[in-house]
Amino acid sequence: MPTAPHAHPQNTDELYQALRENDRRPYGRTRTVTAEELVDAAERFEEPLPLVHALLELQEAYTYGAEPRKSPVVFARLLTLFDEQPDVFDERLRHTLFWRFKWVAGTLRALPEIPLTALRQWLTEMRDRLAEPDVAAGELDDRLVAQLRLTRARALHAGEGLKAATAEFVALAAESADWDDDPGSHVMIAAETAVLLGESGAFGRAREAADQALAAHARTPRHEQLSNCLRELARLQAQQQGADGLPGARAFLADAGRIADEARAAGYEARGRSLDSALAYEHGRVDAYAGAYEDALAALEKALALLGEPGPEQGGVGERAECVRLAGVVEGVYLERPAPALTRLDAAVSRLTALGHTEEAEALTSLAARLRDEE
Repeated sequence: MPTAPHAHPQNTDELYQALRENDRRPYGRTRTVTAEELVDAAERFEEPLPLVHALLELQEAYTYGAEPRKSPVVFARLLTLFDEQPDVFDERLRHTLFWRFKWVAGTLRALPEIPLTALRQWLTEMRDRLAEPDVAAGELDDRLVAQLRLTRARALHAGEGLKAATAEFVALAAESADWDDDPGSHVMIAAETAVLLGESGAFGRAREAADQALAAHARTPRHEQLSNCLRELARLQAQQQGADGLPGARAFLADAGRIADEARAAGYEARGRSLDSALAYEHGRVDAYAGAYEDALAALEKALALLGEPGPEQGGVGERAECVRLAGVVEGVYLERPAPALTRLDAAVSRLTALGHTEEAEALTSLAARLRDEE
C-alpha cells in the first residue's frame, strides 16, 4: 500500500495538514494505516498537543473503520495523557475526550468477544471520571455529563446491572424533567426509565415515568421511540403478571394506540416497524400472556392484515413470519384448533419458500411438525 502524502511530517504544521487530509478520507484501511503513521510521527515531537490530535484521529479511524476493538486502547492512552498533562486539553478537547467515552462504551457493548469484566471496568472508569470534583462542580457541560451518564446507564443495563442502571435512569429522568429547552430528550429518558422500572417489576413507578414521557411528548413528539417503550411495558407487565396485569398492560397499549393515531394524522412514517402493525401484534402477545386467547388471535389476524402478503424483498418478512408463528401457537396449542392453524402455517411456509425466504420459513415448519405430532 503506498504511503499517503504527509504520512511522515517533519514539523507540526505538516502533521496538522496531514491530519486534516486524513480526516477527509473515507473510513477504511488507508485512513487507518495513515492515522497509525501519524501517531508515530507525533510521538517524535516534544509538544504533547500534536500527539493528542493524532490519537483522536486514530481512535476515530479504528471506531468507524474495520478495527473497533482497538479503539479502547487508544482512548486509554488519551486518558493517561489527560491525567499526566491536563493543561494540554482546552475546553474543546476536554469535551471531545469525555464525549468519546460514549464511543468506547458502544464499542464494548457491540463486540461479543469483549468480556463482561472489560465492560464493567470501563463503566467504573466512567463513574469515577464523572465524580471528579471539577466535573461535579459544573466545569464540564451539564448536558454532556447527562449524555455520559445515560450512556453508562445503558451499558450497565447491557452488562446485567439492572438495579444500578435503573437508579441512574431514575435520577436522569428527574433532572431532565427540568430541561424546558429540550423536552424531546426527556421523552426518551423518561420512557427508557419506565421500561427499566417495568423490568424490575415496579409497574406503579413505571406508569408514573411513562406519564412524564407522554407529557413531554405532547410538547415535542417522539412517536416511534415512545410507542416502542409503551409496547415493551405492556409486554413486560403481561408477561410478569399474567391476567392480573392485563388492565395495566392494555392501558399502556391504549397510550401507544393514541400515539399511532397522532403519527398517522401528522403524516409521520416510522423508520422501523409500522406503529399500527406493531401495536396489533403486541395486543396479540399481551392477550396471549394473559390467557385471553381469542382476543389474542383476533389481534394477530389484524396485524397480519396490516402487514399484507410478503414479497420478494426482505423488508417486513421476519415480522410477518413471527406474527404467523404466534398465531399458530395461540390457535393450534392454546385454543386446541390444530387444523386451521396448520392451514395458516402451511400456506405461509409455501409462500415464503417460493419467494426464497427459507430462513423465515424454518420456525413455521418446525411448529407445523409439532402440531402434526400432537394430533
